[in-house]
Amino acid sequence: MLRRLFLILGVFLVLPALAQEPEESEENKLISDSLTPKKGRLAARLTPFADGLIREGAWSPLHVQLANGGDAFELTLHAEEMGSDYNLRSFDRVVEMPEGGRKDAVLYVRPGRSSGTRRLMVRGDAERSGAIDYPVRKLGMDDVGIGIIGEENLGIVAIRDAWRYGVPSAQPKPHASGQRSVRAGLVPETAMPDRALGWSAVDWVVWPEADPTAVSGEALDGLLGWVATGGHLFVTVTDGYARIQGTPLSEALPVTISGVQDTEALAGVFQSLSMAPPPPVTVPRAVATAKEDPQRHVEVLATIEGDPAWVMGSYGLGTVHVLTLDLAQAPFTQVTQRDALWRRLLWLPEPLSQPAEVMFGTNQGYWDPTRQSPDYTREYWVSERRDGVLTEDAETRMATLVAMSMVITDPGCMPYQGTSHPTLAMHWTSSGQGLDSWTTALRQELSDIPGVAPLPLSWLMAFAGLYLLVIGPIDYGVLRLLDRQPWTWITFPITIALFSGVALVGTTLTKGSQAVMTRIEVVDALPGTPFMRGESWFGVFATSKTEVGVKSTRDGALVEPLGDGGFMTEVIVGSGEASGDLTYLAQTWSLAYGQTAWVDRADGGYVEVETLDNGQYALTSRLPVSLDHARLRFDGRSVNIGELDPDQSVTVGTNTGFGVIDDRTRFVLDAAGDFYDEAMGGHLHDGVLVGVLAKEYDGLELSGLWPQRDAITIYRVPVRIEK
Repeated sequence: MLRRLFLILGVFLVLPALAQEPEESEENKLISDSLTPKKGRLAARLTPFADGLIREGAWSPLHVQLANGGDAFELTLHAEEMGSDYNLRSFDRVVEMPEGGRKDAVLYVRPGRSSGTRRLMVRGDAERSGAIDYPVRKLGMDDVGIGIIGEENLGIVAIRDAWRYGVPSAQPKPHASGQRSVRAGLVPETAMPDRALGWSAVDWVVWPEADPTAVSGEALDGLLGWVATGGHLFVTVTDGYARIQGTPLSEALPVTISGVQDTEALAGVFQSLSMAPPPPVTVPRAVATAKEDPQRHVEVLATIEGDPAWVMGSYGLGTVHVLTLDLAQAPFTQVTQRDALWRRLLWLPEPLSQPAEVMFGTNQGYWDPTRQSPDYTREYWVSERRDGVLTEDAETRMATLVAMSMVITDPGCMPYQGTSHPTLAMHWTSSGQGLDSWTTALRQELSDIPGVAPLPLSWLMAFAGLYLLVIGPIDYGVLRLLDRQPWTWITFPITIALFSGVALVGTTLTKGSQAVMTRIEVVDALPGTPFMRGESWFGVFATSKTEVGVKSTRDGALVEPLGDGGFMTEVIVGSGEASGDLTYLAQTWSLAYGQTAWVDRADGGYVEVETLDNGQYALTSRLPVSLDHARLRFDGRSVNIGELDPDQSVTVGTNTGFGVIDDRTRFVLDAAGDFYDEAMGGHLHDGVLVGVLAKEYDGLELSGLWPQRDAITIYRVPVRIEK
């Protein structure tokens, strides 16, 4: 009887447990395949950038769609990546979820050294937390990344590799040691990055039948801002041309489109592509007119019935390409070798392609930046051969495109590319070896903080000697003369307190106990575009153990540690809706280093420079700011200008004197000018004008410390010199 009672009791205890749903793990509390959450739960869907394309040192956006099935609450998107110092860094974004509402959020992460699957954590309350795993495809520094906006790749993914020589790239890079890998991925219009830095992993963006009305204003500005800083955008336009008119994309195109009409005259386009003409077919084409803008270089690569059909144009430091035909229709869909078509459109020659003979120069086939021509179309040493005959269209195409977008270095001189932002990373070395010279020199400048260096030993010895004299012989002698030796119990502690106070006040006056922030900021005007970009590097000297926060005041900015970051622990990189921030734990008497980057809509102005018959230069500033220590750098020469105000006109001659200037400012001016002069000069722009601003462009906000600020801001604008 007793056994039966225990059996019945056991059944009643087990049945409720069997009826209860199994406890969900942290990974499956989120429904990643559907945005219909269970009651009281959260659903999430993650879209990695370009099907998971990442590049070490380039920001990667993770687009997350969230649907809340419960009350309003706050969650954090969290990811971790291995930094260059092999320490994990956290990337966080806080999202406020309304009751029963939906939200889209983008978390920006800086991929580290590791490969393989990544994990995004969604940290909310106990019932609304979880994780989403997503795959990544890592691009090497020499590889080519292509982002395709939309749902169709149009055969671009058939390109798997390219030659080791010059190819269009979003950031300067030397020739590869071997063939380059080429990877492409889709970027849905709804998941386009909302800031320019989100595209930094790719070199090309292809937008078939571009429709800017289908994306947000922030996403369109992010794309065009990326192009302005060196990216390359390829768009096709036909029947949907009306959706482009009146948008920022229309302003960025190198053509003005006025309508659409049918045509059969496609032979010229296919000839420019080095491909056999197709059978007769009638297709729609947009009617375009090439733009004329003194701040932009526009080149027509193919025509249809006298109208531009394939056009490329500069846009800031990048290029925009337009094809007035639909590649998703015949006869292009009938091309059996889709990779060959796209290789020519994007200039990605096969690895077996060989460079032609040297066209000029003494660098054994390398581009010679000292040899230039007004049309900028014949200043490159390599071109495509077809059946043993040099094709002029291919030569012109590659000469202009690659020269406008690439840095080709002397074979004995390799640029260093270890910094995450390469704007100033090109620091040449006389030994011809690729060294971390820029980062090393930069950290030395940022660590040069007043008061951090120890006081001279002679000062310390004199202070200690005076102290010993006062508490010893002087105290004894004075009290003995007064016959008041017992007073030493009073004078001795007073003397100690007095000297301690003098030491404390003295070190404070020499800033030995003052938190200090040193900063170097470089701001680039991008003529021909409505954008500017800025980068800065900062060092923070903390006098106590505290949590330090650094936040940018510019929209679209991101803040992160510089290299290993110095003495930083518990590092969290945050990307908010407008600007990013960095928080870390600082130790007493420690130095930490960070960097910022942003691209924003702003009128940076331009500078007009004309060469006079007497060898001097007439310069007119169309800049919105006043500059000190301004200088013009081109062809390895420097023209000292001095102070330069808006709308000021000056006539200057070539010289090498720069007046009285401190070492740190000279260091930054030299580095900023050398980059353009040696790397970018002679392409679209002949040189660069650099100068010092009296104020910071991005006034960083600090919390946890109230430091003295020591900042230098350099303003830089590429210029064309009229001969």
